[in-house]
Amino acid sequence: MSEVGTQYTYSRLNSNRSGEVPDVYSESSTQLFQLGTEYKYGENTYRYAKAGAAIQAGLVVQAAAITEGDIAVQTAVTAADKSIAVTTTATTADNQYDEGYLFVTQNNAQVTRVGGAYRIKSHTSGVAGTLRFTLYDPIKVALDTSSKVTIIANRYNGVITAATTPTAELVGVTHPLQDANNTITSAYYFWLQTHGLASIVATDVTDLTLIGQGVYYVSGGTAGNVTSLLGEAAAGGTAITTTNQNLNIKIGTLVDVPGGADFDAAILRLAGFN
Repeated sequence: MSEVGTQYTYSRLNSNRSGEVPDVYSESSTQLFQLGTEYKYGENTYRYAKAGAAIQAGLVVQAAAITEGDIAVQTAVTAADKSIAVTTTATTADNQYDEGYLFVTQNNAQVTRVGGAYRIKSHTSGVAGTLRFTLYDPIKVALDTSSKVTIIANRYNGVITAATTPTAELVGVTHPLQDANNTITSAYYFWLQTHGLASIVATDVTDLTLIGQGVYYVSGGTAGNVTSLLGEAAAGGTAITTTNQNLNIKIGTLVDVPGGADFDAAILRLAGFN
């Protein structure tokens, strides 16, 4: 089989070790695949990720929170440059933003030319202050010191349990591990499920009563847990209000009606994290 699409989509496994075969039930302190590598097993799909904190299995996961939004360009950059210095607001670790993106959100020198996105190859690290990024591609339009950029990490680098109100995009659900704790270790690498059938912890299963009903991540609910939208199952097609839709994110559809009490797991078909 051959590679297809972008650096993050593979029909052939991309491993740092010859002959390495993924084990979706394991984790490792050593990186074995490129972050974002896609692995399909049966009808399920997984992405290779790094944990930004300890994460229990069976939870919805988000990307690392964005902390460097609309920050200043420190030194003017000419078109064709592949290096840019910015003023950061927080401490930056080694490799924190590698394979992430730098977005131009304001360019006072070229008001109509904003929104460009550049993939990050590498960067310096340290406390808040000057940080220099090396990009894969050259800057297309010159930036002056009044320009602003936003830095977003690779979506699979430093993933965490989804916050009660998510602080970054939702990227998948954690898969059970082959150990008693069933918890992914902080800073370890693992396979994050993005498509197919999954078992996810539910805050309250009492309204999960109809096969095929939507299962949601509810803003303001329990971190990492899913549930139904109130009233959706009761009438088997009751309309969901605009307010409910705006406050909740559909994760998938129910495949099996849970038989336990609160905090039981719900089996669902993931809507897909793209």
